[in-house]
Amino acid sequence: MKKVMICCAFALSSITLLAQEKATYNTNKTEVNIAVANIFVKSPYYPILYNFNGIEYLWYDYDYLKVQRSPEVLLGVKFHNPNGAVRLSASFNHRNYSVDELGNLNNYSFNMNHTGLRINAGYEWNKTIGRLVIYYGCDLSYSYMNFNSKSETDINSTSESKINQNTVGIAPFLGTNVFILPNLSVGTEVKFFNEYLFGNYKDTYTVSGNSNTDEEDFSGFNSYFGPVGFISINLYF
Repeated sequence: MKKVMICCAFALSSITLLAQEKATYNTNKTEVNIAVANIFVKSPYYPILYNFNGIEYLWYDYDYLKVQRSPEVLLGVKFHNPNGAVRLSASFNHRNYSVDELGNLNNYSFNMNHTGLRINAGYEWNKTIGRLVIYYGCDLSYSYMNFNSKSETDINSTSESKINQNTVGIAPFLGTNVFILPNLSVGTEVKFFNEYLFGNYKDTYTVSGNSNTDEEDFSGFNSYFGPVGFISINLYF
């Protein structure tokens, strides 16, 4: 009888520990996210070799540039409740690129500078199964992008491009996290971005003092899946 009581006590304690473990791995806490998005984008910008009055130099076509992406760092926070979470996040990316010679072009210089910022706010629903969390929801977002490039050759020819772009959009998402420790998980997610974009660009080409400028305001819609690779480290408090 004593052995039976000992076995029952051991089984009860085991069940209690399992219940505590299941209760430990949950998202009913404040969650802080540190992530990198578009991690598989290696070369997000591809300049075009342009010929103007017999002189070749690099420039960027806006219609091509607007669909390019670059790696970015994201910081976020989620305020959980029993059914889901309110989520806020912001991401930032910056890229510089320069070259002094290209192919047969001697005494050639090219410089590019790109900066982007995105702010997101949304809501998610989630399901926790042991250490696994599956979540889905929708974000509203605003982003701003600034792009500048300039190329020069030794025969007094230059090319300059300037772009300012804003977007507002909505993005349904699906993601998953896996707990490593009770207060630490890693995860990934994918979104379907639907954005209205607007802004302006200006391209100026100068050869031997003769300039040609193309300047225009633009607006339109853009839809795409992303990010191209996403990994987050999540802390729970």
